[in-house]
Amino acid sequence: KIVDELRNRIYEVKNTRDIPIILVGTQKDLTTERVISRDQGQQKATQWECEFIEVSALTSDNLAAMFEMVVPLYQKYFGDKIVQDSIQNQIQSPGCCSFCGEDGD
Repeated sequence: KIVDELRNRIYEVKNTRDIPIILVGTQKDLTTERVISRDQGQQKATQWECEFIEVSALTSDNLAAMFEMVVPLYQKYFGDKIVQDSIQNQIQSPGCCSFCGEDGD
């Protein structure tokens, strides 16, 4: 229930449901101490229509795979927006760059 509330809160804050989500199960290495099974995590991801992966920071298991999932989603969702925002900032900013706002002399 808490994870559903968190997802709903993200939707409220972002004011959209068009947000890429990856459900990540942590502490994959602690199989005997699980609160949520892998099947339960996968079922929730299926319900949400998102990707699911289990990772372990202790053993680094699936960490690289998780980032390989995140990067394309990030690029798909933010890619064009970031490029367009950067271009717009350059056009609107006086000076040599959008950061300093000076003429560069």
